[in-house]
Amino acid sequence: MRGRALRGQGPSGVFAQGERVDHMRVLSAWREALVADGVAPETLTLHRFGRAGELSHADVVHSPLVIDVDYVDPAGITRIVKAQIVGRLLPLGPDAAVSVALAKRANEPDSDWAEAGRKRVTLRAFVDHAILSAAGVRPGDRHRSLHVVATQGKTVVDPQELAPLGKDEATTWLRDRIRELLAEPHAYFLPCEAVFKHAADPARGPLVPVIEEARDLLRRGDGPLPLRSAYGPVPRPQEHRIPGEAEAQAMVAARFALLLAPRRDAP
Repeated sequence: MRGRALRGQGPSGVFAQGERVDHMRVLSAWREALVADGVAPETLTLHRFGRAGELSHADVVHSPLVIDVDYVDPAGITRIVKAQIVGRLLPLGPDAAVSVALAKRANEPDSDWAEAGRKRVTLRAFVDHAILSAAGVRPGDRHRSLHVVATQGKTVVDPQELAPLGKDEATTWLRDRIRELLAEPHAYFLPCEAVFKHAADPARGPLVPVIEEARDLLRRGDGPLPLRSAYGPVPRPQEHRIPGEAEAQAMVAARFALLLAPRRDAP
């Protein structure tokens, strides 16, 4: 047998074993964080609204959420459409009261921008919260976001508590966002990371300088982009115009007020 690699112990087998060790480490880190937060992994469920492809799995399937939306088109004509919200939510914990996102990264910087970047999951959890409330699944109840990032050196856990949303309040918020998508131009640069970084600053100065800082971050070098908002369907979003202060503040107030004003960090 000398000169022969034992089965599973050749180069590919060694790499596979190393990957397995790393995967088990990540799974253990995720599980420990979930259990510490009171979310047993076996309680996680996948909720979906509307039909899906044959291979799309969901534990709970809801009818599409239908919202009547009125908007004014570019010709100045008022139109009314029935918008259907379909798709799968983030995995939900017990009683569908917590949205869970699990991530694995090589490292997670300890910076204001990294912290703001993790709040992207809070935004997605808030959309889940609004959909569940508008659909009458959990109207008027609190909701939480739980983001767990496993790295080589540490596990970063970001829990956020979201204030209750009534059914009408959630429906109005979703209708307003759909109306914006249908009736307003969107060729501008306003990443959510800048919104969250600005909101976390106790001094709370002007918003535009923070957006400019985000733009400068994306213009540096050719390495991985520091803001995940840049990874989307719009190429080089940082090259679009930055809204004026009043315009940016108005957009943030309309879109983020329900998320930012009542939000408090979970203990």
